[in-house]
Amino acid sequence: MASAINWLKERGIQPQSDGTFKPVEPIVRPYQRNAFVYFRDPDGHNLELICIVPDDVPADLPRMYWSEWEKLALKKRDKRDFPT
Repeated sequence: MASAINWLKERGIQPQSDGTFKPVEPIVRPYQRNAFVYFRDPDGHNLELICIVPDDVPADLPRMYWSEWEKLALKKRDKRDFPT
């Protein structure tokens, strides 16, 4: 999913903004446990590329970019794998 934006652009498809989130990388909705990218197909229909994400971060967090979610998830995994 991290490379979804580039994958779409390589095929001539321009990802779409979602509110204040620019289409620079996928957006994660922790409360729904998914990540997504909005885009329009060649006929102009609005579509969503979506995937499920692990529950590595609290569900009550706001939407965030993929890279922010990865950092939080990595911190949680490190604490779980290497407790202090």
